[in-house]
Amino acid sequence: MRDKPPTPPSATANLKLDAPGSFKKSIVDLLTDKNMLLLMMAFGQIQGVFNTLGTILGEIATDFNYTTDQGGNLGAMFIVGGIIGCIPFGIWVEKKQTYKTAIIVICASACVFCLLEYFFFGLKIIPLSFCLCFFQGFVSLPIMSVAFDFGVEITYPIGESFSTGLLMDAGQVFGIIYTLITSYFLDHYESIGEKEKGSNYCFLLLFIACAVGTFFSLFVKSDLRRFDRQNIRSSSVHLRGSQIVKDHGSRAGSVAEISASQREAILANHK
Repeated sequence: MRDKPPTPPSATANLKLDAPGSFKKSIVDLLTDKNMLLLMMAFGQIQGVFNTLGTILGEIATDFNYTTDQGGNLGAMFIVGGIIGCIPFGIWVEKKQTYKTAIIVICASACVFCLLEYFFFGLKIIPLSFCLCFFQGFVSLPIMSVAFDFGVEITYPIGESFSTGLLMDAGQVFGIIYTLITSYFLDHYESIGEKEKGSNYCFLLLFIACAVGTFFSLFVKSDLRRFDRQNIRSSSVHLRGSQIVKDHGSRAGSVAEISASQREAILANHK
């Protein structure tokens, strides 16, 4: 079994990213990179909200007098929505490379659905609650796939494991903070007989968190270093290959006389 494929999957994949012993330097570089810090703040808020909702949604449903089965189904819709949401957002950024726009849309949409849940979740309209949970997940979980790829782009040539790790750390830290705060709201207001108020305060807190994430996302610069570098390398390889084939073709009398297999052999000999 090979450690890696015989040919690199992209023009930048075979470039050396991190020299041995560069761990400390890479971390310091990332933590002093303003663009990366802004992305960490935006990602941390949305991922933290997603983690928190996944933890307390069942308890909130109970506070609003949903049945146990309904609470479980609401949680399932939340997760399924997130999984499905990753597909269109992933296709979008892969084709358009508009990472910043996607991040802003995700943050703003998560903010809107938290606010809608604040106003309508307590009405106990089952189809509406299912839709709110589904779309809350739909616009929240894709922050992972989009932000991870965006983090690699804006921090290139630092290894992708560093940027991904820091983003995950931010998401987990904010998730723990918001879970602790919302758990306090739920326990405190349940003890005084106002558990619905505690649940509404949870939605309000998560709305504020998403609004903060949206604010930070507006200032992230779309500096696609890896994408630009790959385009430069691809263009240079293409021009070099075309020139080699042209030179050999002119010696033979005509470029058209060279078959496809001959072109490949010519390029292989000049690598």
